[in-house]
Amino acid sequence: MNLLLNKMPRYFTVTKDVTGVVFIQPDPGSLPQYDQYLDCFEEFFDTTVAFLQQPDTAGIIYSRVLPTDIPYDTLIELSDSTPSFGARLEALLSRIQYVAKAPKPLVALMDGVNQGVVLATALWASIRIATDSASFCFPECRYGLLPPLGAATFTFRRTGVANALPWLIQGTAIPSAVALNGRLVDQLASDMTAALAAAKRWIGSEQTDSRKAQGIGGAQDGASEIADWEKRANLHIPGISACLHIAEAREDEVTQLLAMEYQHYAAVLQDSRTRSMVRTLYRGVREAQQPLPEQTLDFELQKLGVVGAGMMGAGIALEAARAGVQVILKDVTYEQAVRGKEYAEKVTAKLVQQQRLDESARQSLLQRIQPTAEISDLAKSDLIIEAVFEDKELKAKVTAEAMTYLDEDGFFASNTTSLPITSLATSMSRPERFIGMHFFSPVDRMPLVEIICGKQTSGETRAKALAVVRKLGKVPITVHDSPAFFTSRIFFNYLLEAITMLLEGIPASVIETEARTSGFAVGPLAVLDEISLPLMLHVYDQLPQLHESQRRAYTYLTKLVGAGREGRKAGKGFYTYDIRSGTKSIWADDEVTTGREAAAGSHVGRRLLHIMALDSFRCLDEGVLERPIDGDIGSILGVGYAPQTGGVFGHIDQIGLQTFVEECRSFRPSGEQWDIPPTLVRLAEKRFSFYTGFRSNWRV
Repeated sequence: MNLLLNKMPRYFTVTKDVTGVVFIQPDPGSLPQYDQYLDCFEEFFDTTVAFLQQPDTAGIIYSRVLPTDIPYDTLIELSDSTPSFGARLEALLSRIQYVAKAPKPLVALMDGVNQGVVLATALWASIRIATDSASFCFPECRYGLLPPLGAATFTFRRTGVANALPWLIQGTAIPSAVALNGRLVDQLASDMTAALAAAKRWIGSEQTDSRKAQGIGGAQDGASEIADWEKRANLHIPGISACLHIAEAREDEVTQLLAMEYQHYAAVLQDSRTRSMVRTLYRGVREAQQPLPEQTLDFELQKLGVVGAGMMGAGIALEAARAGVQVILKDVTYEQAVRGKEYAEKVTAKLVQQQRLDESARQSLLQRIQPTAEISDLAKSDLIIEAVFEDKELKAKVTAEAMTYLDEDGFFASNTTSLPITSLATSMSRPERFIGMHFFSPVDRMPLVEIICGKQTSGETRAKALAVVRKLGKVPITVHDSPAFFTSRIFFNYLLEAITMLLEGIPASVIETEARTSGFAVGPLAVLDEISLPLMLHVYDQLPQLHESQRRAYTYLTKLVGAGREGRKAGKGFYTYDIRSGTKSIWADDEVTTGREAAAGSHVGRRLLHIMALDSFRCLDEGVLERPIDGDIGSILGVGYAPQTGGVFGHIDQIGLQTFVEECRSFRPSGEQWDIPPTLVRLAEKRFSFYTGFRSNWRV
């Protein structure tokens, strides 16, 4: 076959049948290395354009341009290390547009996981035919990035703004049926053989312009959807902001829109916020989920005992059963334990309804959860986790009762949020087998688990806990024992600073608005209402001592509880809740509000970001944290810290340590929580940064 190419393709196999249909697919024997991605794209276009120009070509079918998505940390490193990267990427624009407007039909076949660049390249085709089992996702915005290679332009044009924005911004994987309904794909087939046959039929049925029915499409009205996303999305995340700018320009001609998209893509790739997010949420999370050689051991979690079938215990049981583990879910009565299992029944029923789980798999999962009131059912457990109420005496009692049922090589974990692990371990005859495993609620939706090592926790127990967390598909960080550990400690400071500002006269509405504007998922006063004010007081009661700012907050919370303002469940707290309408309105306490909106300015958001970062450094300096990356991961995934910062230490690096220290000093009149550790002052004098690129600069 004469390809009319200067050379044979290196990365692709190409066939052309007697009807003139060309089939291009990756050559499994010559997959591109990371530094060859641009070579691969250029070769695809050379091959495709050459065949499109052959008179006897009826159409082109391609399966993938790259076999998998490009790792995002590699993409950034490649852009930094390749001088011609930007120019070569920009040069692809005219070729993308030529292929997308080709006078002959192109069909993309889609199977398996289609995300990022794999999905973007399929959008160049006239139509997309997917298998029933395929899934689709643009995860880039979750890491600050913008989907590549014209993906935003083509998604808006082909699917409309209303469909495109949630797919591009939220990065949620969708199944084939949803993709078909939203016009992301055009046909479904049972498997790739059927998809290939359908593609050939479609090409054979074309009489004139292949674009008449499907087309690149035109701009569709989406002004209200764009306005809605601009209100509720975190516009500090570069990729999200870029997506919305492209959406606003959707009426531009395709050439202009692609050029604009490339400019946004290049800017987003260089943005320090993007790099911080990729470092923490992409590379950091993936490394956390992969065991180091010294962490591998001969331990397999087969039987898990969970003591306490409330919301937390029920969630842990569900996640363990989902991972194939046999779970004994124990509570005081059998009826309470059964109610805990009902949570798994409810969640999995919804998954079946969403076509994310089949009924037979659901029944198998539910059979792995055994509710009980008999403590002897815990016998021979590889791990027992207590998930009872946050009370020191209760947890000690439960631990003492359950520990004797551990398997000989098993270990015991407390799901405490703040109680000292070393102290709780005194209930065990072998404290080296005791550890903290702090899950976050709701467990089935929160990816983080904070592992807390007590003073006597062994390295083997720590390694086993890490193995369990990874088996459950969660993201572990490891910290050392201290009052409130890490995530709870910095979270309490977030809430404390909000109350402190309220007592300074800053209106509650300003505090909440500035928190959300700064990138926090939820305002601190709304969080307090969800937690419940009495529970917050109980947490403070568990701390060894309170400093003056904490005592002021404690006194104020006590006053609100005394007035019946206990939080959402009571119908009023920092917000007033209308049960009938399901709405809430911020409550202004006239006794403390002085209307300092103008004086507060952007300092409200800055104070909330800074106070958590400052206390995170104390944790690092004191040895509660071992590494900055654990603090960054924990702050975002655990307590909703502003993701565009890349976490608490990423935030300090973004604004500069010297500026950070100076601003913290300016907040010192608000309380001793703003005292700056001498170590941080010395680092600021040396112009220290916690990271250089993806590499940590912190001492080991």
